[in-house]
Amino acid sequence: MEETRTGNTTILVVEDYEDTSLAMRLALENQGYHILEAADGEQAVEVAERERPEIILMDLNLPRLDGFDAT
Repeated sequence: MEETRTGNTTILVVEDYEDTSLAMRLALENQGYHILEAADGEQAVEVAERERPEIILMDLNLPRLDGFDAT
């Protein structure tokens, strides 16, 4: 079985529903990932530019700037 290395991997979770964001954060942190969060597309762009996460999990239906345009 291949070992997965998650210790240094940063994931940006972009989700406007707090319950969904919390569930995703807890599940990913439990697997050892470092989690950043954003609640709308504009915030996601700002966080991504500043923090440079390796992975972005982007909701497409977001306020202010949707996930398609943010991506």
